[in-house]
Amino acid sequence: MRIIDKETKPHCTLIEKKFEWGEPYTIMTPIFLIPTSEYTSLLEFSIDIYGENNFKQQLIFLYNKLRNYEDDCLENLDKSIKNREGLINRINTYN
Repeated sequence: MRIIDKETKPHCTLIEKKFEWGEPYTIMTPIFLIPTSEYTSLLEFSIDIYGENNFKQQLIFLYNKLRNYEDDCLENLDKSIKNREGLINRINTYN
């Protein structure tokens, strides 16, 4: 039987099964929420993905890199960051 647990973050599907000897167990599979609205940058998209799906460590890492102007440590970032304070404020909405 499949159940969607909406109390977890991210939401999970729960599948109840039994071992051969009859003991029950549950398989939890996360359902990640991916926003579909338009973004002006991949950083904004990443912040929303991390925030909506409760990736706190990634948000803290990104927050610290933006706050300390350590843009060279961000992989695959080929543009300069123009709206640093806006990105930091967007991260703060998820904390």
